[in-house]
Amino acid sequence: MFPSKTSHDSAKVVISLFVLFSVIVFFILMPFLATGWGAHPKTMLLPTSNGPSKTEVVKPYGLFDMKNANPKVVYKVSTRVIIWSIIYSETIFVPVILLGKYLYEPAQVKEWQQS
Repeated sequence: MFPSKTSHDSAKVVISLFVLFSVIVFFILMPFLATGWGAHPKTMLLPTSNGPSKTEVVKPYGLFDMKNANPKVVYKVSTRVIIWSIIYSETIFVPVILLGKYLYEPAQVKEWQQS
């Protein structure tokens, strides 16, 4: 009545399941790797009001933690974060994490004027 399944058909099923599994794993793990490809902390020599400059590690900030911006530093928008947010816009949580925590990266120290 019905043709019996051959080992050739079983191999196709196994390959198809492997490809499907690989794609699913890629789309699950890639967002976590992408967060590491966003803005990175930068070590800068920041001026102080009462003495010599000091070295500080300035961290990036995003829309959720704007209070963490250092007033002595000029920040720029991280293009890597924008690109990864667009690529993974269907996942919703990846853009939220990237834009919320890593949107602005430290670029340079602001010009400091004594008052």
